[in-house]
Amino acid sequence: MISNSLSSDRSPQINLLRSAAAMLAFLSWASLAWTFYDYSWGLQNLMHGFVSTSLYYSHFANLFFAMYFTGVTIGRTGWADPRTYGHVLIIIAILNAHYWIFQGSEGFWSSPLRSQFLHGALGPLLFAFYLTVLPKGHLEWKNAATWTIFPLLYTVYGMTRGILTGEFPYAISDVDRHGYPLVLGLIAATTFAAWLAGMALITLDKALGKTCAKPALSSAQA
Repeated sequence: MISNSLSSDRSPQINLLRSAAAMLAFLSWASLAWTFYDYSWGLQNLMHGFVSTSLYYSHFANLFFAMYFTGVTIGRTGWADPRTYGHVLIIIAILNAHYWIFQGSEGFWSSPLRSQFLHGALGPLLFAFYLTVLPKGHLEWKNAATWTIFPLLYTVYGMTRGILTGEFPYAISDVDRHGYPLVLGLIAATTFAAWLAGMALITLDKALGKTCAKPALSSAQA
């Protein structure tokens, strides 16, 4: 597997992996820094920047992306595991689905450029990274359940923070306004959607893995 030789292998595939990861790491950190700069009113109120940035799933996801691609760039082998990257893809899938369902194109085009990058450009870039660089055929069906962990952990955090402070990260999560049945039902539906997205990714990965293996098998038989 590519992760086992990431720190020592200098093959073109490894170099491409780390170069692409470096670009995505830079874009993710830049987007996160820009967000903090805006929320802290140009670094005039750092506490407000921290409180506001730490409220939303989008920014936690962006931090996860930045850490992941930084790890790959510097040769941390575990981060390059395709199963870890599957979690990355599910996180961005939930992020984009939530955003486009509740904000739509009108909210997208009226948002700042940093938000447009996060909710518009980053998803296709992450998927392209998977299609063009990472090895295929290593994902397992059980991974789909594991990939719901990050969204669930954030949900517990966001709901707890909202209940304690009255500041819910998203209007749809406000249990005081919508009631627990609706909000918990939405959480269950989102978790199920994340699992389905994971199953779809694994199905694609297995199909691509078989396709990529055919030329090598044919050459070996020849």
